[in-house]
Amino acid sequence: GNTDLVKCSTMWSYPGSMTKNRIVDYPGEETFDGAIRYGMGDDCPYDKLANANIAILGNGAFAVENVRTCCEHGCNKVYLVTRRKNLACPLV
Repeated sequence: GNTDLVKCSTMWSYPGSMTKNRIVDYPGEETFDGAIRYGMGDDCPYDKLANANIAILGNGAFAVENVRTCCEHGCNKVYLVTRRKNLACPLV
């Protein structure tokens, strides 16, 4: 399939439900020079988000909510990477 290259300094993954955490090993993690976080158990150091480029993997409400959280903590740019085109957004 098609591939795109996105440069980021931090990657968050939200692969599972709140009841069962699921760790996904992505190809290239061992050579990635940034931080990889899974958004479980208060895993993210929010003080390091300022001026960072963030890639969030996921399409659920928790992933979308963390786009806002990254923006609130002064990140430079957020990429929301999903498998589907539908987007789960909170009501405004």
